[in-house]
Amino acid sequence: MNLKLTLTFLAFATLTTAFAQETFKTCYVKGDSCYSVTYSTTTPRDYSGRHVLFRAPKGQKPKRLSRLGSNPQFETLRFYTTTQEVYDHLHRIYGENKKGNAAELDNLWRAMGYTGFKDERYTVEDVTPVYHDPGVVGMLGAGGNTYLYAKVYNNGTGKPLKGYRMTAPDGNDITIMEICGNAFIEDVDIKPTQVVSKKACKLDLQPGEDLSKKSVNSFLKDGKCYVRICDKPANEENGAPVKVTTLAHDQQFGPMTELKTSEEVYGRLQLLHKENKRGNRAEVDRLLKTIGYTNGLNDERFGAQQISVVNYEGGVAAVMGGGEHQYMFSEISTQNYDNLRGFLIKSLNDECDLTIIDVCGNALYCPQPMNCRTIECGCD
Repeated sequence: MNLKLTLTFLAFATLTTAFAQETFKTCYVKGDSCYSVTYSTTTPRDYSGRHVLFRAPKGQKPKRLSRLGSNPQFETLRFYTTTQEVYDHLHRIYGENKKGNAAELDNLWRAMGYTGFKDERYTVEDVTPVYHDPGVVGMLGAGGNTYLYAKVYNNGTGKPLKGYRMTAPDGNDITIMEICGNAFIEDVDIKPTQVVSKKACKLDLQPGEDLSKKSVNSFLKDGKCYVRICDKPANEENGAPVKVTTLAHDQQFGPMTELKTSEEVYGRLQLLHKENKRGNRAEVDRLLKTIGYTNGLNDERFGAQQISVVNYEGGVAAVMGGGEHQYMFSEISTQNYDNLRGFLIKSLNDECDLTIIDVCGNALYCPQPMNCRTIECGCD
């Protein structure tokens, strides 16, 4: 059995620490059941506009640093054993303001969401020890408050690299490395996808209905999953139809929605034939000749009495015309066109009829009603 799976996404944004977490909902049909799945994915939030420390270059090879300490930024922290000592050290560095360190600490703290380094919200409680594995990659500060993209090791020892995390109000914490006092942020590209919930339910099908012989699509609306089931068009020569979701573009003869009677439609065809814009005269004649009117519009057998108003409720498939009188096998089955009005011209050769749909004036050759219906998945 060929199973048709169509996924539709609905996203909701939530926030966690330094990453954005999005929750997506999908629904699809498999066999005679509908599945409603919710999953979450996490990606880093973009702080690149705040400070160069948050602008890790993508696709660039990091510079290998076998050890830290040769080019300190805010001086070493390796003689301290408490977070209070680290907190006091940074305040001393700020007060001494060597090499513009006060301004740089202000810049870094603003990038984290503080008003500056002296923001009263920043306390010793926001300083915590952290450890990075050797070979960690990220943006690293250096003397003179410059920054580079680096892969950092611990002098060949294999021991973890210690630092102190500065907790940020906005979640984009930074680390001050112990050995050199350099600012650091790891380049993390997290893309895990986790299934939050998955529900399955049987579809409310008609007795004996086989979805493998139907055109089936699922979609989300107002957070609920719906399934649209249509008859599958029979046209092996042209292959599977192209699904048309809008008829506002690529119009053939132009809108005819204001026409109400067969006489008005016949008059419009005469006008198109007479004005002959964009090759309309030859195309009108060609279409009529295809369905048996050998003299085209001037065939004495053709008149208003051969035209009738038709409504395709639940979609239609046909070889459809478009701009420049190009044709393709098309399926018009979305709910937007559940009631498609047109003007049917009966064929004289007992083969395919011709319809001109009013919304765009496109010709439909061999129209096949699709009898679409929409049912709620029922898994929500």
